[in-house]
Amino acid sequence: MELNVWTSTTVLSAKQDPDDIWEVTIRKPDGCERVFHVKHIVFAVGFMGGEGHIPAIPGEVGIVPVFFGDFI
Repeated sequence: MELNVWTSTTVLSAKQDPDDIWEVTIRKPDGCERVFHVKHIVFAVGFMGGEGHIPAIPGEVGIVPVFFGDFI
């Protein structure tokens, strides 16, 4: 299995369409911006990477999101 991982990258936006495909806009450390269309996203701040930011998500109750999928 090969995983594409970019460190020190900022997610500018992440939007999911009705077909469950994500449109993700990122900015790399050199200022270059790219847009990807993907099925899965992993947000990681790294070990001791500072305080994370959890955006408000429709259907969220407090800090616990309402999730009806399978946990794996």
